[in-house]
Amino acid sequence: MNRTGDKLNYLYSISHAISTFLLGLAGLQNDAFLNYGLTWVIASVVLIVIVLVNVIILIYVERKELGRFMDRRGPMVVGPAGFFQNFADAFKLLVKEMILP
Repeated sequence: MNRTGDKLNYLYSISHAISTFLLGLAGLQNDAFLNYGLTWVIASVVLIVIVLVNVIILIYVERKELGRFMDRRGPMVVGPAGFFQNFADAFKLLVKEMILP
């Protein structure tokens, strides 16, 4: 049975191997502190990317289903299959906010 801890240990071991390789290329393979820090940075970036990709997919599916429920055209207007609609909405939200000094 796979548990979450096993998957995180697997991610840590892959990140450790990548950081060891990168530090070996830079000639710093004996620096344990740098290796440890780079390992956690790589693992954190991988987890953040996984979460962001899942959010984009879930928003896309939600828009498709709500468009179907409400008998609307859905997010198929912008880009291929409406994939870029999420990025357009994010840009719109960032631009609309009024920031006062």
